[in-house]
Amino acid sequence: MNKRNAADKKERIVKTDITVSLVLIAFCTAALIYSLRFPVSDRSVGVGTFPRILSALIIVLSLLQIIIAVVKKHGGAVHPFKIPRKTLILIGISTALIILYILIIQYIGFLLSTVLFLASLIFSFGERVFWKIAVISISVTGIIYVMFSVLARVPFPEGFWENIF
Repeated sequence: MNKRNAADKKERIVKTDITVSLVLIAFCTAALIYSLRFPVSDRSVGVGTFPRILSALIIVLSLLQIIIAVVKKHGGAVHPFKIPRKTLILIGISTALIILYILIIQYIGFLLSTVLFLASLIFSFGERVFWKIAVISISVTGIIYVMFSVLARVPFPEGFWENIF
């Protein structure tokens, strides 16, 4: 009886993996087709590039997940789903920081809110050296800003202090 329950559980996991992957493939295919309507720019990356790359990447990863699920169904190892308490706490902190970031970005702008968000996230994952946190947060924010605002000409939310300069 115990082997039967394990086999049923394995079958449900495989079906869930395949179903979720197919839903993601359908959604990303629609997003990919819709993003083809966005204008193409000769000088920069353009607004349609990011959704196209992201959709294609998710489609590829979903296909990989289907392959893994089929392998599991035919004798591959299935590990029980167990998340350590520390990981659950990090997920909760990360989720709270993301929600806070979404709420404050309109008020204090992209640059400051992103630096604060990344610094808080890095700190919550255990880094305690201030200069490392500052360098990583400022560098990543700068790279994102240059890629999207300067090259792709995607406007970011400006906070009250960004209009001063």
